[in-house]
Amino acid sequence: MQIPHNIARLALLVAALLPAALAASAVAAPPPHPESNPLFAAQWWLRGGATIPDRDGALRASNGVDAIRAWPETAGEGVVVAVVDSGIDPQTPALAGRLLPGRDFVAGKPLVRDQIGHGTHVATLIAGNPQDGNGIFGVAPAARVLPLGVGTADGRVVDKAAAAALAYAIRNPQVRVINLSWGRASTPVVRRALQAVAAKRSVLLVSAAGNGSDDLARSTLLPQSFDDGAEITVASTNMFNGLSSFSNYGTHVEVAAPGEHILSAFPGDTLKVMDGTSSAAPIVTGIAALLFSRYPAATAEQVKRAIVSSCTPVPQLTGAVGCGGIASAPAALEALGTIVAAAAAAAR
Repeated sequence: MQIPHNIARLALLVAALLPAALAASAVAAPPPHPESNPLFAAQWWLRGGATIPDRDGALRASNGVDAIRAWPETAGEGVVVAVVDSGIDPQTPALAGRLLPGRDFVAGKPLVRDQIGHGTHVATLIAGNPQDGNGIFGVAPAARVLPLGVGTADGRVVDKAAAAALAYAIRNPQVRVINLSWGRASTPVVRRALQAVAAKRSVLLVSAAGNGSDDLARSTLLPQSFDDGAEITVASTNMFNGLSSFSNYGTHVEVAAPGEHILSAFPGDTLKVMDGTSSAAPIVTGIAALLFSRYPAATAEQVKRAIVSSCTPVPQLTGAVGCGGIASAPAALEALGTIVAAAAAAAR
């Protein structure tokens, strides 16, 4: 496996996080024994709360989404996540056995590659499950991915392709979550496609808030401005719980998740560190996959409510995101259990 030079900057972070990662894995024991994976400690977003040193040596709070504490209960089994993006490299080791046959809606043929690497990075954060000592774990390592290509070689999302991909995704009854780590100016064709997904009520749309450092109050970007009970928009946080300097925020943004210094797979059996809400969104998508796996009869609105209502409060995020905090996988599982039980009791 080739490892780019920018991964070297994670060395200090790995050293700081290794004790916390090993301690958490001793409790959670998530398959397949991530403590033996030399890259696991660098996946800071998978753990829960910790205190780590900043560049000046001062100890500061740092919250991931605590996926490792949710894994003993569910790892995403039985759930398919549609990744509407740039495509995927089918040879990505951490995605072996995790991929359904995909479709390139720009070229109009089966999906066989990822021209820019973005979709591969995103999909691995959702469902990566390395089978050997190297590789990246996704938040829902037992989930599967339906990769749908909608972008050009320069990264531009094609409206008609995006709409066709959304329609294709909801024809598969196992698709419960659709990840949308992109944004574009509102068009009728994309809005209608989002409305069709929302009308299913069983599929949750997860959108990246975008990297313009803007308040989305007056934004017409899609899918970020598509307010619906079946859609959740995700902002990005850094390792010390602050809103990322590039992240959009405010109206339309319900929750935050880690989006800086995110190590994931890239085409050609490589790894790459990326920053952006494009990385924060699939982390929340992975949480949604865990929830749907544990409670398959849950609606999209119930899963959204569980994620938003149970986020870890962070003072720096008050007023920046709707819930005022960072998504938490085990807290969301607990919240959804309560929501589902209450709904069942009300129906009796």
